[in-house]
Amino acid sequence: MIHRIDGEVAMVGVLDYTTSCLSSVYLYYDPKWEFLTPGKLAALREIEHIQMSPRKEIHNYYMGLYY
Repeated sequence: MIHRIDGEVAMVGVLDYTTSCLSSVYLYYDPKWEFLTPGKLAALREIEHIQMSPRKEIHNYYMGLYY
């Protein structure tokens, strides 16, 4: 998942989708955006992504769980 701020790539999250969950595996970010606490911001955006997803079978969000 690519997170942009004012059109500029600020963070890139590596996600793992399964049939029933989304797992946040890793996050890369530009240090100039560190004051925004990128981990928290990315987690909130990923949860929002699940809620807005047309795939209603995704019910769980895991932080750092890798299969």
